[in-house]
Amino acid sequence: MYDFIYKNFDLFRILLIGAGGSAHSDFIHVLVKHEVNHTLAYLERLGIGRDGNMRLDTTVIHTISEGYFNALLEQVCRGISHGEALGNLDFIVTFYAGGWLNVFGRCRPL
Repeated sequence: MYDFIYKNFDLFRILLIGAGGSAHSDFIHVLVKHEVNHTLAYLERLGIGRDGNMRLDTTVIHTISEGYFNALLEQVCRGISHGEALGNLDFIVTFYAGGWLNVFGRCRPL
């Protein structure tokens, strides 16, 4: 994904920080909506539901997904080089994956 974004860096930067008021101003929200739908379907297939301690509802998943996309795309917004962004990507992915692994370990099947 980063290779594609950085090959089209100027376009993505405009899309992310200069699209206000245009038909594409909700770009991140559209991505997040798709991510939430796919995550809910994935959790359903895994048989992971809701329990008293760990609520995996649409609002929680939306919040986590939006944070993840913002963390990934912040590199573009700040004009960070491709190489540095790839280094940051490793940390960001590890951070979010660790959170999900912890959640999966604490959730009980349906």
